[in-house]
Amino acid sequence: MRATGDCLMGSVDLWRRKAEDCLQKAHAISDRQRARLLLVQAHNYLKHAEETEAQQLSARRPAQTRLAV
Repeated sequence: MRATGDCLMGSVDLWRRKAEDCLQKAHAISDRQRARLLLVQAHNYLKHAEETEAQQLSARRPAQTRLAV
């Protein structure tokens, strides 16, 4: 279970790094349409990061419940 959690956490970091790259590119670009597409892509990457974090938390929750009982 720990390995899966570590993998998911690495995935969250990867999504966030990709989002940051898109934001930096969007900031540096002069073409508004291309910049907007990069912002949408950054949003999608952050959404993936949030979904992955939620999966990680829900996977961890049953184990904590069993320990409390």
